[in-house]
Amino acid sequence: MYNWREELETWGHFKTGLFHGNAREATLERASRGRLDVALTTYETMRNHLVGSLSDSFEVFLARYMKPVIAM
Repeated sequence: MYNWREELETWGHFKTGLFHGNAREATLERASRGRLDVALTTYETMRNHLVGSLSDSFEVFLARYMKPVIAM
């Protein structure tokens, strides 16, 4: 996740946040205020939080090795 964050901020000039561990709530708050372009997380964290808070705040979910692909 940290490598992706560095790449996105360096080459894409995106505002990123980590939706993982203790940073989940702060990242979700930044996203809800429109202060975040990309949230990075693990597949397991995304799967556990897909229903509810995450699905209300993000339009696209990308995960490496995502099974099955979820269409929203």
